[in-house]
Order: sequence, then C-alpha cells, then structure tokens
Amino acid sequence: HRFRHSFPTRRSSDLVENDIREVEYSLIELPSKLEANEFVDVRIQFPNGDDYILFAKKKVKEVAGLTMWLDNDEAEILSMSSAIVDAYIEGAKIYALPYVDGEMQIGSQITYPVKQNVLALIQSSPNIVNIAKLNLEKQNRAGLENGLNSMEEEERQKLRQGEALNKDQVEKQKQIDELNALNQFNQVPEDTAVPEEGGTE
Repeated sequence: HRFRHSFPTRRSSDLVENDIREVEYSLIELPSKLEANEFVDVRIQFPNGDDYILFAKKKVKEVAGLTMWLDNDEAEILSMSSAIVDAYIEGAKIYALPYVDGEMQIGSQITYPVKQNVLALIQSSPNIVNIAKLNLEKQNRAGLENGLNSMEEEERQKLRQGEALNKDQVEKQKQIDELNALNQFNQVPEDTAVPEEGGTE
C-alpha cells in the first residue's frame, strides 16, 4: 500500500507572496496622466525641501481619480504608516513620480528613514494613522479642487478675453465697413462730376 504525504512544499517565492497585500491610497498626489501598469516611485517631500523615496519602482495595479492601488509587503505598509503620520505632523506631501520607461529603467534606492519616535507614537496611539490618513486625503482632494477651480477660472478668463476680442473685432469690422460704404458713396459723384467740369472749361 502506498502512503503519500500531502504537506505543501515551501518556496522562497511563496513566502514573499504570503507577505504581500493589495493596498489603496487616496492621499498620494498622482500625476494627471498616470495609468495602470506604469511604474512609479512614491516619495515624501518636507516643507524644508528634504525629499525621500518611500517606495521604489512600484507597479500601479489600478488608478481611479485620486486613488491608486499597489501590492505592498509588510515592511512597505509599515513604512507608509510612518510616512503618513510624519507627513501629518510635519506638513509634508506624499506624491508619485512615474518612470519614463519602467520596463527598462533601474529602480531607485529607498531613502526614507522610518523614525522611531513616529513608530512609538503609532504603537501608543494606533488611531493616529487613520486620523493622519483622513487628513492627508482631505488635503489631496482640496488641492485637486483648488487646481480645478483655478483651471476653470483660467478657462473662464480666456473665454472672457475671447468674447471681448470678438466684440472688439466685430466693432472694428463694423467701423471699417461703414467707412468703406461712406467712401464708395462719396467717390461716385466725384468720378461723374470730373468730366463735366472739364467739358465746360
């Protein structure tokens, strides 16, 4: 009689896969033309100009409006939690920067240092991550709306300028037409009168 053990064999790739989760973020400032399957670096920029790489060469699973979906491992999820709280406290922004040719370009080096004091804060007050996340999402939406409003205002300004220009052109054309008509009217009797005057002399 044959007896077969059915214990699963573990491979290093399985261990990596077991650690990965699909995550979605609506607090990351996204490029306007970003599409699924593109590669991005996710960075954090502080008000003093310091700029660090959180995630390097991440493949975008999906993007819809302000939301981007990624596959992250446990270390990346923890790093992002730290960055979210860090950005909330320090007034930093988290943004995505796309690769020109993600298939060919080498990924950047991760440079963001996870701060121990931020990790300690997260451990003592786990809800701080959600508070910070909601706050950054709100800022991101407000930034987008302000951008749209300024774009709309710019478009409205262009329309106003266009209308004013059209009115101005119409008025000028009207004046030209009136002058042409007046000139033609004045020229007709003059042309006919010249030979008569010459004939009498």
